[in-house]
Amino acid sequence: MALNHTKSATLRQAADNLAAQLEAGGLATLLDDRAERPGVKFADADLIGLPRRIVIGDRGLREGRIECRIGHGAEVEALAPNEAAARLTDLQR
Repeated sequence: MALNHTKSATLRQAADNLAAQLEAGGLATLLDDRAERPGVKFADADLIGLPRRIVIGDRGLREGRIECRIGHGAEVEALAPNEAAARLTDLQR
């Protein structure tokens, strides 16, 4: 899930790159790049029943992290953007 995907070229590039890396690693990926508020995107992800939620936002990228929640109700794990694809692919195995 990319927050403000349409407003930030840096965020858009990071989200698109991560989605491509995950797909190359064999993971089905749904990139929510809609111009909706984060709460709407979170609710829709829960409604669909997505097992993992990766959130990429401008603030997190500036701080060198993206957020990942694996499983419903699970705690959020902060991952470095350059390590996220490998970590998520390892979890799939």
